[in-house]
Amino acid sequence: MKKFISVLLVLTLCLCLGGCKEETPAEPFAIESYEWEFSMIQDETGTVVYCSKKNAALYPDAQILELGCDIKNNAILLEAPATDQNWSFAYEVYMDGPSGTIYNVTVPDTVALASVNLTEYDDGTSAYTLTLAADRYALYFYEK
Repeated sequence: MKKFISVLLVLTLCLCLGGCKEETPAEPFAIESYEWEFSMIQDETGTVVYCSKKNAALYPDAQILELGCDIKNNAILLEAPATDQNWSFAYEVYMDGPSGTIYNVTVPDTVALASVNLTEYDDGTSAYTLTLAADRYALYFYEK
């Protein structure tokens, strides 16, 4: 009987210690899981009005814009180095699902949302995408 109790205690201890292991489950749609590269800004009609230098050939009528995006301390930080402008927007998870996450973004005087999902292309490739939608514009970033 003592042997049974000893084995039971050892197994219980192993299970408890195993449960204490610090492993974070993979969160593929967490906004902070990626470094983001600017792609483009579309207006409410779907017209690309700004794009990165990398995408200039795809959108010849768009203005070239360098826009950085950093995620720190539950804030989306945007920076336009050419104009020395910076913006910071707090965010929180609104809805989390198997194909993406939607965030409420605090932008003064407007409702704004962000989403992270996996974009799949016709050529079979895919990339995680961050979309910020506010007022009449949508900003697109892709994982670096």
